[in-house]
Amino acid sequence: MRPGEGRERDQEQERVHGVALSLVGGALLLCAVVSGWLIADRPKAADHPGGSASGVGRYSCAYVRHGDLMLASNSTTSSDLVALNSTGPDVAEVQCLLRRHHLSPGDVDGYFGKRTEAQVKTLQQEDHVSPDGIVGEQTWSLLRHVE
Repeated sequence: MRPGEGRERDQEQERVHGVALSLVGGALLLCAVVSGWLIADRPKAADHPGGSASGVGRYSCAYVRHGDLMLASNSTTSSDLVALNSTGPDVAEVQCLLRRHHLSPGDVDGYFGKRTEAQVKTLQQEDHVSPDGIVGEQTWSLLRHVE
């Protein structure tokens, strides 16, 4: 072995270890970011009798006319705010009533995702209401109105 050759080998190993640690650290950081994104995009927990703890699941649409209002048998609210990432029976009611208006919010699952939000905005635009994608009193009235 020549003088300094062992030291060069040690330095090369240190560089390889540094690169390997950088790659592992980057991979861990990427995993942390993706995990955080997935967790943030999950529906928030809400009470839902007879269903999952998050309020997300399968709901049915059993339409009942009550005077000049339409109910879909999940909720009777006309004022609770429902918006992106909301969960539970109020959301399922919105989804059913959107279907009744010939809009397609996706599955009636009790999760107010981007697709449900887009269909709420469509309904609001069609009825000349500010299209904010949030279901409040005015949008509930649009959804529940029976012609």
